[in-house]
Amino acid sequence: MASRGLAAIVAGLTFAALAACGSSDDGTQTKDVVKVGVLPGAAVAPFYLGMRKGFFAEQGLEIETQQAEGGAALLPAVTSGQLQFGYSNVASLMLAQQKGLPVQVTASVALQAKPGDKRPTGKTNVALLVAKNGGVRSAEDLAGKTIGVNTLKNIEEVLVKYAIDQAGGDSSKVKLVEVPTSQMPNSLAQGKVAAVVAFEPYVTVALDQGARILLRPFTALPDPAANTTVFFTSKKYAADEADVARRFTEAMKKSVEYAQAHENEIRAVIPTYTEMSPELANQLALPYWSSTLNVESMKQIGQAGVTYGLLNREPDLDALLPPPGQR
Repeated sequence: MASRGLAAIVAGLTFAALAACGSSDDGTQTKDVVKVGVLPGAAVAPFYLGMRKGFFAEQGLEIETQQAEGGAALLPAVTSGQLQFGYSNVASLMLAQQKGLPVQVTASVALQAKPGDKRPTGKTNVALLVAKNGGVRSAEDLAGKTIGVNTLKNIEEVLVKYAIDQAGGDSSKVKLVEVPTSQMPNSLAQGKVAAVVAFEPYVTVALDQGARILLRPFTALPDPAANTTVFFTSKKYAADEADVARRFTEAMKKSVEYAQAHENEIRAVIPTYTEMSPELANQLALPYWSSTLNVESMKQIGQAGVTYGLLNREPDLDALLPPPGQR
């Protein structure tokens, strides 16, 4: 996994007003301050909406956020204690586990489709995009071409290779390079790469610039309702601050469930922490937010990780995930 390091984290503090979790000796209210690392994508919107609705305040938590370009940068920040919680994809956490980093999933965020639905065929929250007149019309045409991904040795690499092979192409004949998330549309439009694996809002931005969807890697697995993104903490923090971790999880569950039931509010909150306009936010393809972890889809991601060389063995999900009754 190509780590961007702690220097890649761009600090931007966002504070949520909150209720107290106790009182000091002089009678003033006290609160638990937790620092949370997030990414600038649409899929993390329930977290921001939850802060606005006061769900973290109800749990006696004050949230400070730090934004990063990629989830790999958040892993060392969380395991070192600089951050208490982070937002990441599950493949990064599986790889971290195999490298001996003590990480623990605390809450589900997004599925790529509603459980039980058919595989989506329209615009999706994550897509492999190609230039309209770039000569790539099928997965076979990607042979010898360069594809931009957010981070090498990560979930994008695994799932795009899986999707290419499933669609009749040959993933061993493509070259993957890192392209910062926000530069995906321009890199494709300028011909720097033949394709990009982008997530919203950059899928919509690229489509507006004339790109088209070739594949939908995150819904290509046998279970298209892939549980790709979660919040996590370190095992040490989960043990030492078990009550805070529990309250964070409860607030996230409430935020995710509220988000799924209130699409208009979700679309309205996205421009408040990204640079996109409200008009663009209303065009986004949103994921299916679920507070219940889709463990079967994680098994499939782990198996694909082994097949495509990200992992040297299937992940120990029992060690990585909360106990069965809390998933």
